Amino acid sequence: KKLGAVEATSVRKRFKEKSFAAGASREGIAACSDLDMTLDEFIELGLKAMQDAAEELGL
Repeated sequence: KKLGAVEATSVRKRFKEKSFAAGASREGIAACSDLDMTLDEFIELGLKAMQDAAEELGL
């Protein structure tokens, strides 16, 4: 699946699966609340940034 087709809602649904983004620190991501952001806002922001830089990231 192309990164451009990924939606934040699908990332949120799979977030609790240990096999999904296995190398990601769930604790670090949950710390987004320290930035006054909800998890959904953080996922959307991160996904948008990755989509914008997909070519440079090789995604």
